Amino acid sequence: MIHLQYDLVVASTCVLDIYSFPFDTQSCNLSFTSINHGGDVLRLQHRGNLTTHRIHSTLTPEEWRFCQVTVSNTTILHSDVVVYTITMKRRPISYIVNFLLPILFFMCLDLASLFISEKGGEKLSFKVTVMLAVTVLQLILNEILPSMSNKIPLIESYCTIIFALMLFSLLETILVMVLTAKSKPTLTSLGRSWRC
Repeated sequence: MIHLQYDLVVASTCVLDIYSFPFDTQSCNLSFTSINHGGDVLRLQHRGNLTTHRIHSTLTPEEWRFCQVTVSNTTILHSDVVVYTITMKRRPISYIVNFLLPILFFMCLDLASLFISEKGGEKLSFKVTVMLAVTVLQLILNEILPSMSNKIPLIESYCTIIFALMLFSLLETILVMVLTAKSKPTLTSLGRSWRC
């Protein structure tokens, strides 16, 4: 029996399930087998303990937290296969502080704008400015989200719902301003009714 051991750096990609981004846990499978030799000529087996230090050094520590590695030896079509399953959890604090809370604060600002006076048009311009800020944050979200998902992430639904509520609030403000302007009598009509 010949024992051969190499320390290799493997760069790989996985399909991500980002439905619950940034509160997601990802699991990636890395399978190793020989394409030239079958199980009767070459036996692949995992031996020894996999050091978690090596895995920790390859992950970005500010974004991912390493959870576990499982190793299994299987045989597929008379060939040995060693499968490493690596489980990682995303650290969401950066996304919460830099994205989710500002969106929530903008929603609160939009609700607080109900107390702004209708005179002078400040309320309308304030609401449009807040909506533009939310639009910029949605563009930032589009940049940070991985584009390998088949489902719409919950965070996008959250942003879309908040944007729709703000749009509804803006339309309500415009409607109130139009109805208020139509219901106020003009100075010339007041002068005519006073002379009669």
